[in-house]
Amino acid sequence: MLELDACTRCQECVAACPVVRAGIPDGAMERIAAWRETGTRSTGLKALLLKASSPGSALPALFESLYRCTTCGICSVVCESGISTTSLWESMRGAGRELGFREAAVERTAEVIVQMKNPYATPPGTGPHGSPRAFR
Repeated sequence: MLELDACTRCQECVAACPVVRAGIPDGAMERIAAWRETGTRSTGLKALLLKASSPGSALPALFESLYRCTTCGICSVVCESGISTTSLWESMRGAGRELGFREAAVERTAEVIVQMKNPYATPPGTGPHGSPRAFR
């Protein structure tokens, strides 16, 4: 988690983020700052993760913020500190999932993909709107 300490708060990621430009809060800089703050409040992030289920934990909101990112990677491209934010978010999402934090929309999409072999909830061999797929 060295990436959490590497952020210099230059705001390049905020300026480049299409999600932030669309009006959704929590760009990379804010997300990193929230994780850093949460991890240093007590005895560190590891201790916090171990007591994640405690009442009043900030972790559910922090894990939820990870899913507001589309992982387009533009923040990694413009980051002056070279933080690989896409890898960071994906690993943190995995850690959250292992701790029991689930994003409902992601879980539903994953179920559809497993059942239908595509994210469109249509039988295999049909297009996204249910019409037969035309191959040329």
